[in-house]
Amino acid sequence: MFINPGIMAVMGGMVIFFASLSWPQPVSSLLEIGKMTIPLSMILLGSLLKNVTSNEILIFT
Repeated sequence: MFINPGIMAVMGGMVIFFASLSWPQPVSSLLEIGKMTIPLSMILLGSLLKNVTSNEILIFT
């Protein structure tokens, strides 16, 4: 009944959260890469929007 992978992941996350366990250093350094997603997406959107004129924006709205 509760052997769904999503439920198991949530339960594991809750155990880690409430037990105040910390990640080992190699894993912790990899988690820092996740903080780059918002700035990289903004750079990508900015580079895509620089080629769009204001008339093209108004046509699609």
